[in-house]
Amino acid sequence: MKIMSVKVHPIPLALGALVAGVALPAAAQTEGSQARVLEEVTVTARRFEESLQDTPVSVSAFGQHELEQMGISEVRDIAQATPNLDIRKLSGGQPAVGYSIRGISNQDDSISFDGTVGVYVDGVYVGRQSSTGFAIFDVERIEVLRGPQGTLFGRNTIGGAVNIVTTPPRDEFVFKQKIGAGNRGQRNFQTAIDTGRYNGLAARLSILDTRNDGDRKDVYTSRKLDESKTRAYRLAVNWTPSDAFSVDYSYERSEWESGEPIAQLTFVRDMYASPDGAFYGGPYWEQARDEASSSRLDRLPRAAKNPGDWTSDIDGHALTLTWDPLPNLTIKSITGYRSWDEFTPNSTFGGAFPADGSTLLDLATFQPIPAGTLVPLYQSHDRDRSQDQWSQELQIIGTLMDDRLRYNTGLYYFREKSELRNPQAFVLPTCLLLQAPPCGTSLLVSAPFLHVRPENVAYAAYGEFTYELIPDLDVTLGLRYSVDDRELDLFNLLDNVPQRIKPSNDWNNLSPSATVSYRWSDQLSTYAKVVTGYRSGGFNMRATTVESASLPFDEEEVISYEIGWKSDLLDRTLRFNGAVFYTDYKDRQISQFQTGNTGAAQVLVNAGRSANSGIELEATWLPTDALKLNASYGYTDINFDSFVAGEVDPVSGFSTGRNVDIADSASTQQNTPNHNGSISAEYSFPRWDIGELTLRLDTSYTGEIDFHPQLTLYNSSDSFWLTNARATLAEIPAGRNGHLSVGLWVRNLENEKYREFGIDWGQLGFVTNSYNPERTFGADLVYEFNR
Repeated sequence: MKIMSVKVHPIPLALGALVAGVALPAAAQTEGSQARVLEEVTVTARRFEESLQDTPVSVSAFGQHELEQMGISEVRDIAQATPNLDIRKLSGGQPAVGYSIRGISNQDDSISFDGTVGVYVDGVYVGRQSSTGFAIFDVERIEVLRGPQGTLFGRNTIGGAVNIVTTPPRDEFVFKQKIGAGNRGQRNFQTAIDTGRYNGLAARLSILDTRNDGDRKDVYTSRKLDESKTRAYRLAVNWTPSDAFSVDYSYERSEWESGEPIAQLTFVRDMYASPDGAFYGGPYWEQARDEASSSRLDRLPRAAKNPGDWTSDIDGHALTLTWDPLPNLTIKSITGYRSWDEFTPNSTFGGAFPADGSTLLDLATFQPIPAGTLVPLYQSHDRDRSQDQWSQELQIIGTLMDDRLRYNTGLYYFREKSELRNPQAFVLPTCLLLQAPPCGTSLLVSAPFLHVRPENVAYAAYGEFTYELIPDLDVTLGLRYSVDDRELDLFNLLDNVPQRIKPSNDWNNLSPSATVSYRWSDQLSTYAKVVTGYRSGGFNMRATTVESASLPFDEEEVISYEIGWKSDLLDRTLRFNGAVFYTDYKDRQISQFQTGNTGAAQVLVNAGRSANSGIELEATWLPTDALKLNASYGYTDINFDSFVAGEVDPVSGFSTGRNVDIADSASTQQNTPNHNGSISAEYSFPRWDIGELTLRLDTSYTGEIDFHPQLTLYNSSDSFWLTNARATLAEIPAGRNGHLSVGLWVRNLENEKYREFGIDWGQLGFVTNSYNPERTFGADLVYEFNR
């Protein structure tokens, strides 16, 4: 009989002891007291302000205080405290992140694929996943909506949405300055200035400047590989010429500079070894094999260039006009323009190793590469990516029939143009590439041709109507009609000939939804819903034949069934919300990694049908006036009914050349852990003369995860716990109308080292993984002046 061993983490045990030893006696002493209650959380998940507890949507919300105490600095950080949400940095670029909600994911930052999760900043959809890993600063609230979103938001997304609401201008003059420092050269400067309101006009300017020296060095040059610096600016202006009309304009710019993204060589396949043990690839591949390590390394063979040679710049404009012609009617126009430019002179996947002057040949000349020349195992060099997008949304929100009917309708237009130039070079054993001797030598292969310019246009009309049938019983019906028109201008090596093609296609979809919600009391409400969604088809821009580049992959469709509840219990000292879901997934688009003589790429294929099911639980408890506890848990189970794909041998990495149903063998944990959860405790001491002291401890758990449906033998991430801690002394008097705050913090307290993302390069013969940052710690000083 097999006995399952479970590792118990000490941090949750410590939190449990804290609850048992402090919270329960105090709770008994104050039973029936109304002094402490949970604050009402306001969200805009349904495009108008309402209480979180009145929203029949599975949504997690994080306010400004929570974000500061959790030390949230990037979008991906919120996943640690959000059930069934996974966000991780990808290998292809520093601000590129992949999202997964309820097992619906897309971990490819390609400029031609839509994401499964929509990211919105002040109502404006961010079209490219590659530009959503921006720094979080001057944010008022972040909301995570789980499940298909189409009848509430302008862009249709099948997994969910991350809604970021920035801090609006205030009516009084405010100056706030934050200075932070930490190990490995971390520096953080944030400034915010509110002008106050004059003649209906108010403005807010926010500035961010951060630097990080990183913690990994180049073996050859001893230069830092992952140092980075970010500069960001945001100007927000609000003008209210009358009580019925307001204008909001914001401009933001983000400039990111860093060394190249780190993809560590973790495994080299034995398929390059002959029966007598000699490597087919010769000395070059032997070096690679010797340098491969499954453990996180601090020094990597990179031949790094100068720091700051990798750049990513984002510009964003948003204009929102709000008109309330009647007390129960709001008309809103949201206009957004964003541009993104990225340049990567050198992304070395796996490492660079010196040629010996005889056994490493350049395929273009078939001459030996000079001895001592550092040649990357795989290199994407001088990659240039850009995107411009423009969106226009018109919303009409209101109530009728003495507020028994509430509606939210909209029209949406979105257009984007993107561009990619991406030369590549990689090394393969000669006898493997040419299927002939000489063995013991390797070839440097260049693929310089890829130049692609996708253009996408989307239109939509959507609406939701909520009607109160009887007191406390609401029925909501929604409908969305979507049209997506796509064109791909591609120049590449197709059928072994450099050529240009321009395929195009369009897709349309009608997505209905229905929700029934009932408020049983002021403390408990429940809802049941059925929601449909779709993600349009498209083209694989890295295809290697004219046929495969011209043939689009199909759209995918989901039907999501969900039952949920919202509750405030124990005299509103305990909030316990949850949802159970089942998602039927048709024509699921799956990323498959393919390699060949034109390089390596992720391509999308329609894999068939699957079903995702699971549960989400979130709880907040105030056992005493001083102690606040939070907990969350998410479980996702994925089952493939059919998964027709090109079969790949996980040992050799080679395609078998067969399209088969791999539903029984494909990974059901691709980019999605079965379990994730979090626990946090925040204790606020009674106020002292010098200020208010708050201690906070956060710990989160993420289960095992795979990065590919088939190539998982050498490329996956084990489960891990991540613990952060913070001590804050706030409200320290600092002159008239001013106060200080001092914070000490540590992230990844136990110095966990886990794989954040990985690629099995298949027939190229090796595996690379990127790892999380090691333990970081530091201090913050904040001064705020209000007048």
